[in-house]
Amino acid sequence: MQELARLYVNDADLQLRALDDALANRELDRLKRIGHTLCGSSASVGATVAADIFRDLEVAAAAGDTD
Repeated sequence: MQELARLYVNDADLQLRALDDALANRELDRLKRIGHTLCGSSASVGATVAADIFRDLEVAAAAGDTD
């Protein structure tokens, strides 16, 4: 479990940095992909609240919602 948690945190850190960049550049397709990735990885480790937030991000990006 510790190894899984470490992998999740390391990957999430990279994904969140990419998310910041995609947000700054309003890259909706990229935001959608990052949201999808973070949703899945969060759900896999039981971080359901985070998974829900990232799912909302994915859906908003897919709909073109920039708010």
